[in-house]
Amino acid sequence: MNAKKILEVDDEDAVLFAHEEVLTELGFEVDTAKTYEDAANIIIEKNFGIIVTDLNLANSPTFEGIKIIEAVKNTGSNGIIVVVSAYGDEEVKSQALEAGADYFLEKPVSSEQLKCFFMEKGII
Repeated sequence: MNAKKILEVDDEDAVLFAHEEVLTELGFEVDTAKTYEDAANIIIEKNFGIIVTDLNLANSPTFEGIKIIEAVKNTGSNGIIVVVSAYGDEEVKSQALEAGADYFLEKPVSSEQLKCFFMEKGII
C-alpha cells in the first residue's frame, strides 16, 4: 500500500477537480476516474493507499461504488476506502461498510471538509 497515492472516483467534474486540488496540495499523488470501468482498470494497474469513491456514478441504476470497493478488496489491497455519497440512509451506509468501506461521508463534502476528515482520522 502506498499511503501517498489516492484514487478519487466521482462522475462530477467539479468534485474531482476540487478534491484533487486540495489532496495534491497536501502532498498526495492523485488519480481520478469518472466510471466504474476506468476505476477498475486503474485499480488493477496501481496500488493505492486511499480510495475515495462515490456510490452512484453516471446515473447508474446500481451503486457502482460497491463494485469499486469489491474490486479494491479483490486485489488484496488494504488501502483505506472512503465512500462519499448523497445516498446517506442507514441501509446504504451499511451496504457500503459491509462491502469493505472504512468510512462513509454524506455529500456534499467540500475540499476543506475532506481535508479536515483526513486530519481527524490521522490519514494525513
